[in-house]
Amino acid sequence: MGGVVGSIVIPAIADIYSYRKPFLIGTLTMGIITLIPLLNDRVFYRLLIWGFLHGFFFLPAYPLLLDMTTIESGTDMARSATSIMQLSGNLGGVVMIIALGALKGDSDVLPSAFAILMSLLIAANFCAIVLKPIQAKNRVDQVDSTNSQPEGEY
Repeated sequence: MGGVVGSIVIPAIADIYSYRKPFLIGTLTMGIITLIPLLNDRVFYRLLIWGFLHGFFFLPAYPLLLDMTTIESGTDMARSATSIMQLSGNLGGVVMIIALGALKGDSDVLPSAFAILMSLLIAANFCAIVLKPIQAKNRVDQVDSTNSQPEGEY
């Protein structure tokens, strides 16, 4: 439920301010912060609250990333870029299933999901902070004058 609400609210706020990257970094950072109590708390009603907050802040990263991909790839390549992003997400899910199966091996106990999830979130946040946008020839904001996106940044 929190992810649905957050995926509506946070991208809408990002559209109002016409910046997506700070909101992407914020959602990933809040995903890291809310993951710690979500995986460590044992009280059911608090788990519901932490789960709602984690979904609210973490799940909007995907629509923000898709929107950034569409803008950055330009009008000619927007469909292909979005398709590649969705394919990469699905491939990542399959790779994680295989990797967790390999980590578990013949043991009855799965290694701590906390370390795996935290390292993936930190890596995603690092990429969001470090990577700079590449200027496409036909960026959506350069072609469409109705888009209020500032030129050269998210």
